Amino acid sequence: MSLISNNKKAIFVRIPKTGSTSMYEYLCSESRYGFVEIMNDMENINISLASRIKEFVPIHSLDTYFKFCFVRNPWDRYVSAWKYLLKRRIIRHSFSSFVKEQTKNIRIDKFKKNIFWHSEISNIFQITDDKGEILVDFVGKFENLEEDFAFVCKKLCIPFTGLPHINRTNTRHYSDYYTEETKWIIAEKFKDDISAFGYEFEGDVWTKHDKSSFALQPGNMNMYLIQNNVLSYIPKKLRTFVRNFLRNIE
Repeated sequence: MSLISNNKKAIFVRIPKTGSTSMYEYLCSESRYGFVEIMNDMENINISLASRIKEFVPIHSLDTYFKFCFVRNPWDRYVSAWKYLLKRRIIRHSFSSFVKEQTKNIRIDKFKKNIFWHSEISNIFQITDDKGEILVDFVGKFENLEEDFAFVCKKLCIPFTGLPHINRTNTRHYSDYYTEETKWIIAEKFKDDISAFGYEFEGDVWTKHDKSSFALQPGNMNMYLIQNNVLSYIPKKLRTFVRNFLRNIE
């Protein structure tokens, strides 16, 4: 479930396998913060989470809320999703089989929706609308979880004392689980995430040609906003103006 606090004027767009359960528990630990659940995140997986926020906040008030989410390296997130689903006996596949076969032409029914939700939906899809416009103000990274969540708490005037570790699945480094074939399957599947958030496969030697397809394009202001979290430093009343201005000069 994603969260909203009318008290703090904040919305947490909760993306799975990004440390979201720990952040959810922290934000809900004190009733005075005012965070409540606003939607079943798996209810409609064909519409991004950020787009569905508009169902709960009047459009003219949306820019007065601080909207934030967290993302994760797709190679690491896929391993985490596989372990999570394996532990709960939702799947029984080896990791390589899961990457190559489990989600190929997957039929979204009640049983498989859980699999699809945790492994197949890209992070960038969850925070943009159908025009590719960014709908959040701050994008934290799982790789900098404590530091980035501390920034969120400071922004919301919430004391930060450290995150609890919940649903931790990875003990080995994610790169240990991949073959050359499965590494490139994930690279292709999540190329938009890799491009938007600047992720690489750790320990890999990327050539200039290999990496170019995932590089940030200089004219893409939306990607610039994401990578640099520009909107989180802009006063709420000016965010709509900045979004429109940048979109017009692209």
